[in-house]
Amino acid sequence: MFNSNSRYAGLKVQKLTLTDGREVVVVPPRRTQRLEGNERVAQGYDRLDLLAQKYLADANQYHRIGDANSELDTRDLLAEAGDAYRMPEPK
Repeated sequence: MFNSNSRYAGLKVQKLTLTDGREVVVVPPRRTQRLEGNERVAQGYDRLDLLAQKYLADANQYHRIGDANSELDTRDLLAEAGDAYRMPEPK
């Protein structure tokens, strides 16, 4: 169902029946483990996918940058130039 490099790869899907009788397939929330990383400073042009490509060699691994930080919304990590964030180590 998911690509092998997806953060959801390997998670079991569940079927739920809605009140109107329709069945839907859902993925339960994944458990995250805070990743260690090196502190960096956001530049005005940074994007999570581009940073993931540059430092983790896979743009689809952008979610790992979020896992290394405490922001609930990863868009807030790079909101302003000069903001500090952590970049996880490549796998």
